[in-house]
Amino acid sequence: MYADLHIHTTASDGVLSPEEVVKQAASIGLKAIAITDHDTTDGIFPAVKAGNIHNLEVIPGVEINTEYDNEEIHLLGYYLDYELPFFQELLVKLRNDREERAKKMVDILEKLGKPISLLRLKEISQNSAVGRPHIARCLVEAGYVSSNKEAFDTLIGKGRPAYVPRFKLTPTDAVKFIRKANGIPVLAHPGENFDLQYLKELIKNGLLGLEVFHSDHSNQTKIKLKKIALQYNLIITGGSDFHGGERAASSQIGTNKVPYSSVQKMKIIKARLG
Repeated sequence: MYADLHIHTTASDGVLSPEEVVKQAASIGLKAIAITDHDTTDGIFPAVKAGNIHNLEVIPGVEINTEYDNEEIHLLGYYLDYELPFFQELLVKLRNDREERAKKMVDILEKLGKPISLLRLKEISQNSAVGRPHIARCLVEAGYVSSNKEAFDTLIGKGRPAYVPRFKLTPTDAVKFIRKANGIPVLAHPGENFDLQYLKELIKNGLLGLEVFHSDHSNQTKIKLKKIALQYNLIITGGSDFHGGERAASSQIGTNKVPYSSVQKMKIIKARLG
């Protein structure tokens, strides 16, 4: 039995609805999935409802973008009591900042001679948390670029002319917020060259897991991360990081799945956290 613990839906920047994600995951025989949209939990309820129909366990989750030492670091939260008012207030703040950032980027694009419609941007995002992938799709539709990748590489990626930074928590703050919501914080796709000393700092502040299995990780990196996770008694997680669209076959639902035992370990910890 296997689980995919990193999936995005149309609630953030994925291309499939929560219901479509559940149907696809069930069709390939997964036991469980986690819905981990960026800065929103809006996809969880419809996914759970669909999971009851398709006999698929749906784990409530979220992915929070943070920044440390000028590097973007993502934190995943699992089994959190996401309806708690303080947590929803945090997510609203993060989403509102995304909206303001998007407007600024649209203004810059217009000055660069590449105007896109805010109305169309909202349509593409389906009124969910607006992200740069939605802007990229608008740019492709308008014929300014041939792909989302080209949009990021030439216009909206970090250091490019239409890039606008946005408010981000520190990883430590994100870990603390997730723990305060009785959730299980996991460091997402840390890659090969992450700061081990900072990982220890996150563990001191309540980090409980490490995403070992991810399409960005080579086999060598997976081996290294698994060793570190075992050394520091962290839950080993993984998943497709599914978004859909132009993403590679290596990030389709069910790739980089993990044994269901990872879910069982999280359940044990959740019972302890309350």
